[in-house]
Amino acid sequence: MSATQAAVTTRAASERSVDSRGLLKARAANELFFAVVGPVGAGSSHVARQLERCLKDCKLQDKTFTCETVKASDVIRDAQGSEEIVARIAALRPLERKVEMQERGDALRERDHAAIAVSAITRIAAKRAEAQGLEFKPGKPVEPDGAPSPLCQ
Repeated sequence: MSATQAAVTTRAASERSVDSRGLLKARAANELFFAVVGPVGAGSSHVARQLERCLKDCKLQDKTFTCETVKASDVIRDAQGSEEIVARIAALRPLERKVEMQERGDALRERDHAAIAVSAITRIAAKRAEAQGLEFKPGKPVEPDGAPSPLCQ
């Protein structure tokens, strides 16, 4: 690294280090996100169910966890736009269904690499709005509940 690069890096780091802990505390919310991903048949759904079970069975400072699951397969299924297509996919044998869903997911990603992720994030925002009793407006952000995380108190 040259002296100029080092100086720029040092200056950028000092500008960011205003008070990172304070910044994180100010932005903390009562939400935790876990993403469980893996290839077909790897057991991702099983791991997600076990994680949900563990979270529901424990408490953090006398508060229980509420778990919501957002599955990529649901996003892909809903993107098909036709109940007839969804019914045809559902009627396939398990292995054929998995291959078909992967191909349909690939087709969505051909148009937009982030299509499935964007739809999943939209579902998270809708679930967040519902939990707060707010009206969900697609494309508009839904702020976390504003309650400070017990981890930051």
